[in-house]
Amino acid sequence: MKVKLSYYLILLLSIFCNFFMLNGANAQATVNLSVSPSSRSESVNVAVAIEATLSETQTLPVTVYLSFSGTATNGVDYTLSSENIVINPGELSGSISLNNISDVLNEGNETVIIDILDITNASENGNQQKTYTIIDSNNTPTVELILKDIYNPIVDENAGEAYVVAEIREPSQFTVTVPLQFSGTATGNGTDYTTSSNAIIIPAGKLKDSLKITAVPDGILEGDETVVMEMLPPIHTLENEGSPVKLTIEKIEGGYKVTTSIEGIIQAEEIVTMDFEYSIHAIKDGFQQETLIITDNGITPPEGYAVSIDQDPINEGNESNVSFTFANATIGSAYNYTFSSSGGGTPINGTGVITEENQQITGVDLSGLPVGIITLSATLTNAIGIAGAPATDTANKIKVLSITANTGQAKVYGDPDPVFTYTATGFDGNDDVSILTGALTRTPGETIGSYPILIGTLSAGPYYTIDYTGADFIISNNLLTVVADANQAKVYGDSDPTFTYTVAGFTGTDDKSILTGSLTRTSGENVGTYPIQLGTLSAPGYDINFITETFEITHKDLNIIADSNQSKVYGDSDPELTYSVNGFVNSDDASLLTGNLTREIGENVGNYNILQGTVTAGNNYTISYSGSVFNISPRNIIITTHSGQNKQYGNPEPTLTYTVENLAENDTESILSGNLTRTNGEAIGSYPITQGTLTTNSNYIIDFKGADFYITQRILTISADSNQSKVYGEEDPEFSYSVNGLAPTEDTSILSGKLTRETGENVGSYAILQGDLTANDNYLINFSENTFKITPAYINPAPPTPSIIFNNKTFVFNGSPKSIFINGTIPVGTSVIYINNEQINVGAHEVKAIITGPNHYDLELTAELTITPKELNITADNGQNKMYGQKDPIFTYTATGFEGTDDESIITGTLSRATGETIGSYPIELGTLGAGSNYSITFNDASFEIIKADQLITWDQELIFGCDSNSELALTATSSSGLPVSYSSTNNNVASISNNILVKNTPGTASITVSQDGNENYNPATVIVKPIIINTPGLISQYWEDVLVFDNSSKQYVSYQWFKNGVAIDGATKQYYSENNPLNGIYHAEAIDVNGNTIITCPLEIDGGDFSRKVKIIPNPVDASSQFTVQCSFEESVLNGAVIHIFDLNARLLQTVAVTGTRTQLTAPREIGMYIVSVTFTNGKRKTANLVVK
Repeated sequence: MKVKLSYYLILLLSIFCNFFMLNGANAQATVNLSVSPSSRSESVNVAVAIEATLSETQTLPVTVYLSFSGTATNGVDYTLSSENIVINPGELSGSISLNNISDVLNEGNETVIIDILDITNASENGNQQKTYTIIDSNNTPTVELILKDIYNPIVDENAGEAYVVAEIREPSQFTVTVPLQFSGTATGNGTDYTTSSNAIIIPAGKLKDSLKITAVPDGILEGDETVVMEMLPPIHTLENEGSPVKLTIEKIEGGYKVTTSIEGIIQAEEIVTMDFEYSIHAIKDGFQQETLIITDNGITPPEGYAVSIDQDPINEGNESNVSFTFANATIGSAYNYTFSSSGGGTPINGTGVITEENQQITGVDLSGLPVGIITLSATLTNAIGIAGAPATDTANKIKVLSITANTGQAKVYGDPDPVFTYTATGFDGNDDVSILTGALTRTPGETIGSYPILIGTLSAGPYYTIDYTGADFIISNNLLTVVADANQAKVYGDSDPTFTYTVAGFTGTDDKSILTGSLTRTSGENVGTYPIQLGTLSAPGYDINFITETFEITHKDLNIIADSNQSKVYGDSDPELTYSVNGFVNSDDASLLTGNLTREIGENVGNYNILQGTVTAGNNYTISYSGSVFNISPRNIIITTHSGQNKQYGNPEPTLTYTVENLAENDTESILSGNLTRTNGEAIGSYPITQGTLTTNSNYIIDFKGADFYITQRILTISADSNQSKVYGEEDPEFSYSVNGLAPTEDTSILSGKLTRETGENVGSYAILQGDLTANDNYLINFSENTFKITPAYINPAPPTPSIIFNNKTFVFNGSPKSIFINGTIPVGTSVIYINNEQINVGAHEVKAIITGPNHYDLELTAELTITPKELNITADNGQNKMYGQKDPIFTYTATGFEGTDDESIITGTLSRATGETIGSYPIELGTLGAGSNYSITFNDASFEIIKADQLITWDQELIFGCDSNSELALTATSSSGLPVSYSSTNNNVASISNNILVKNTPGTASITVSQDGNENYNPATVIVKPIIINTPGLISQYWEDVLVFDNSSKQYVSYQWFKNGVAIDGATKQYYSENNPLNGIYHAEAIDVNGNTIITCPLEIDGGDFSRKVKIIPNPVDASSQFTVQCSFEESVLNGAVIHIFDLNARLLQTVAVTGTRTQLTAPREIGMYIVSVTFTNGKRKTANLVVK
């Protein structure tokens, strides 16, 4: 029982240790995460390594589960080989790979944040979050402003439109915003034009978008005007070359304001050029004013356009992002559309504006419409609200229906087929299986086997496509039951019998005679049970249901006989017990045998029976055993006396020792009893050691080996006493000591002589030596040294020794070091050290004098060294002042009385003065001025003066009237003192001043004087005189391209002088002025009236272009389809190559005709309405006029 308990205890302990070692190792391991490299360009498709590293290898696999977040998206921006890292047993690391996915989007840098979710068989080393950056390889797209020629210029001032497009070169994932700045000669905010927005916004993923500019009629006769659009810094893109763009709005340059009425409703106002052959009823501002009512029932709606659905069929993959495309659409037209389904549902509607002839409309969501025929109806409407005929297109919307044949459908051979069943999913709306027609079929055949079930004629109509999943149909046999008989067996080594059985389930006249083949069993010849198997047994037309039984192989007898005369010596290990064997069968032999014979328990000398023990021949044999006797004989042991055993003279006898050899493995010296002895005697010498009474038990025979015992000298320990000393200069004392190790009957009388020490008399430590101290021959002295100390002597500063004095002393600061010293005589061998001596600066300084030497204790004395301040004279400088309003200067002074190398650089702070800022005298004071603690200051003051300040008038203003409606001008002169200024006019009839407002009264010349007289703090300012220039508007005008005329219809002016670009023109002194070439520059004239007053006209800026009154339509209005003439008053060289274009109000080009000279004949359009006639010259310039067809 004890043996079994020990075995199980050891086994349990081993399992526990293995478990602890395995789990302890795993618990200690930690995981570090790394990413290499930490960033890479999006376009580089080289694997990035994500690696997990263990702090030490493990005996179990380690799995690191990762999570991935950040701005990058898995599967869109990158791919992963796995989301887990596995580190195999015995390895330190494992990894997965990450690969970039390149795209063309400008999306900026993106990040992948990698975290550890969980770890099996290890732990995370702190927080191992890592970040990998995908560097966007797509350049930030550039944007360009585009203004197509079809929109430039706007030839219709009445609501004419133009579109400015912002286009980027590559798509961006960001919304691109292009803010615009508008300038030019045209005025926005509804005066000359309006804009749909101040910025163009390009949605993410798109390449371009636009804004609309709409012309606004102002009823004012003026030249063409421009709109300059300049790109401000865009957002999420870079500005490209090409900005800004310039748009021209052509103005109608006739003189009649015509209200156009269509079917009685006023739609718009247009300025048109006409020739009417009737008398003028009124004249205002030099222009003829007439109102003409035109009824136009012939303005055509948009036509000739078509639409097409871009997806056919529409299915679940594209239904939420359907698009359609216009063909031949009129740019600027409004569109509306409707999608409807033949299956019902709510139609989908939308609107917008056409910006391209073949514009694609995207992003229409038709997921809410049921399956069926999808009909698109789209209509265009022009700028005045007339709609064209609807354009239509159709497409089918379909859905995928999943049909799955049910599994397990079967029949027995010869039966008719059943109706094949299935499951259908994915119907739309209220549809269900009732819409299905037809039936499933199968592959033909009636023999036993498997046949695929087919879709056959099954259908769900035209708006479903069927996703079919088949199954197998089974034709099976009839069933026959075969039962193996029980209790079939054989003895190990015998041959198998024929296996028997019973049968049930025959049909008709069938019986066992139809069976062929035989049963078999599971292979194997060892003792045990084996399942009986169907083997080759079969019956035609039947499936056999076989019920098994077991077949048993039983044991064979085997004889084992223990050999005689087996033995060992007591204490030896048992030999392997031998035996002989007979009774093997087949090819078996002794190699099958395992285990060993054993014997009766016992290890003492004697005889023991040999037993079968653990000998076995395996499961196939039963053993018959015959035993024998095993003998144990006595053992020889060797007793060896230890050599060198001894004692000191006078000590007690020790126990004599020995070694034992050849003991049995489990025996100890406890088997021995008794002691060794020696020959008698106490004198110093050697004595033989004998076996004495030493003996053992009956299992052993003793072999004894002796040795000699010795008596040796006794050790005497003498130790010098500690703490022996004297004061420096005294005599040595007698050195003392202690004695240990005397024999019990002896004392220190056996000693003679004295201790000594190392030589020397200075303060320090000296070794105490044995000297001539000795004992008699029976002892060996062991001497222990110690230390003798000479300590310092004290210094006495008072009598009877010579006195030592250290007195206080006072000095006046002079920049040189000051010191004090002791008086008296110090001991020989000492010196003086001074601390804090040699002082320069003012103050009371404690000085220490330390008398020190190697053989004396230090003596410290103190005294006070005092330095008093030196007087320093500071005198403020005379004559210091400032102007009123200025900041104070830094006050200056003179300093005397410095010592040594000191000068004014040691002075800190500044002088100050008595407070006050009015004109007057103020004492200068010492203020914060100081010279440090080494000086005491004696201050001599002075006076500081504040005197009057100068002032300056600033007047940056031109006094010009006449070129606008203003008759008053706010005067803007200011004084640097802030005091109010005064104005005066040399001619109040021409211009007067009231409350600093200059008022224009009559034409003429005058000057304005501005002044400031000063006050108690300021001197008077220098006056400024400026002339008044009163320009007169409307007196000069361009009559031809090279002629200017001065209007003297009032008969008030008698002489003239013309100016160009501000410079008088020689000889240009007539009422008109002409040049050989078209006028180009800024022109004005100076004229003298009958009263001698000089007037200056407002300037007239002429750009050198063609004179505006050069294109005329005759007649205008004109009958439909009738002839009319375009008259162009230009030189032949200018007209060469020019082209005439006729547009309708929707900007559609109707005619193009080459100019044939100054008069070109054309045919009017056949539809009644308003048209634009544009003449384009070879230099790119245009001139336009409106044509009315009645």
